[in-house]
Amino acid sequence: MKDILAHMINTLFGSLLSVRDGRMQPDPKEIKVLDPTEYHYTLDKYHISGESKPEWLSVFGSVQKFRKISYLPIQNGVLHPGGVVVRAGKVELESVLFQKEYLNKLFINRSLFFSRFSGIQLQYKSVVPLSHALSTNYYHWTMEGLTRLAIFLSQNTIQSEHIYIGIPEDAPDFIKSSLTVLFGIEDHQLIAISESVKIEGSYLPDFPHKRDDDTKHLNLYDPRGILLLNDRSKLLRVAKTYPERILISRPAETSRRLMSEKEVCERFDLTLVVLEEMRFDEQVQLFSQVKLVVGVHGAGLTNLIYTQQQPMVIELFPGDRRRSDAHCFFQLSQALGLAHHLLILEGSQSEPLSLTDKELATIAGILSIDIRQ
Repeated sequence: MKDILAHMINTLFGSLLSVRDGRMQPDPKEIKVLDPTEYHYTLDKYHISGESKPEWLSVFGSVQKFRKISYLPIQNGVLHPGGVVVRAGKVELESVLFQKEYLNKLFINRSLFFSRFSGIQLQYKSVVPLSHALSTNYYHWTMEGLTRLAIFLSQNTIQSEHIYIGIPEDAPDFIKSSLTVLFGIEDHQLIAISESVKIEGSYLPDFPHKRDDDTKHLNLYDPRGILLLNDRSKLLRVAKTYPERILISRPAETSRRLMSEKEVCERFDLTLVVLEEMRFDEQVQLFSQVKLVVGVHGAGLTNLIYTQQQPMVIELFPGDRRRSDAHCFFQLSQALGLAHHLLILEGSQSEPLSLTDKELATIAGILSIDIRQ
């Protein structure tokens, strides 16, 4: 009952907020970083085993147009928890993943409404807010935080050492370490937004993706952001040699966890890696050297964005998972030109996954290995 009441109150105050949709009403003060572009998805390197072509893939069957990517200078604004930017009394929709639904998901509409009547003491300059409703998720932080910053800094006279980054109050370690490793952002430049703060001389970068009826409400990411972040990772000094053929392990997870990992590794000459036990810079270095990646659909495959050796990818996809989720890593492989094999499994994501003889044979066929006993 309390949850229902909280939702009703949040919805009520959400209806009282003024919102500016920068995608529908561009501000003349926006500064363009990247021009509009078209991208043609080629499916010749993407292979699906276990079923016929899924419906979601049709979205990528034609040329997709991507809008220009800009940033909005914020001279006098307020940055609220959740990364919400308010300027001239209006919520900048671009700060909440350009969609009202993500503003509502933050459940802060009531505090946003009353904040106009309260004094705000803290003030910062040169802030780039990267926090949003999904930013504590590794995949979404990479695709909607790091690529966003990479684009912002790509053709800009502003240097990373001269800005502050707005991050979630409860930011996981990977947020801080990725900013340091890839952009040289130091701890004193990080602002964990736990309360509303005034921001001046700051910047609100566009998100590098679109999501609408034409995309069937899938997130379509501008490939240029993926490539720019990949370029950033090339600057990282390689400190050691890592295995070239890996199987991503998920030992701490209760779902989408593969059984008999050691046997699979022995059969296909793979090295088992537990990414949660590696520092962020080690993960980047690992993926910069890999030539074969096998893993169950999960956040670990986000690291494909740091590959340099054109690895083959075998994504193990639980049979009862929503098929359209496969578009996440498909886009990474597309932008980077990787051969990607999606293997639809018989097993359920809610239970430990065991590869059947048929599925093992399919992997062997992909790798051209004879696994007969």
